[in-house]
Amino acid sequence: MKEWKTRTTRLVRDSVKVSVMSFMIEAAKRWRTCFMVHAEDNPMVSYEGLFWSDAKKCHDNLVHAMELMGYAVFSEEIDAKKKRPRRRLPHRAQKNNNLP
Repeated sequence: MKEWKTRTTRLVRDSVKVSVMSFMIEAAKRWRTCFMVHAEDNPMVSYEGLFWSDAKKCHDNLVHAMELMGYAVFSEEIDAKKKRPRRRLPHRAQKNNNLP
């Protein structure tokens, strides 16, 4: 899988929203994954790893743990693009079709 530069997953349960964010710290050449609860004081826990695979594993584990606690993913962005983009419009799909 291609390495992403940023990844943000947002989850919600009842009215409590949480985020898992992973990104590269360019200056330090390290990956940081943060877990944050969106509340008045915004409590946050972070983890740093040397490799993209460390950030990917940590991110996936945090999301899985939150799902086990009843949270549901409502947004997943990788490099500021939705992970599952909407379907292309039919006229654009036809335009990109290179079949003879």
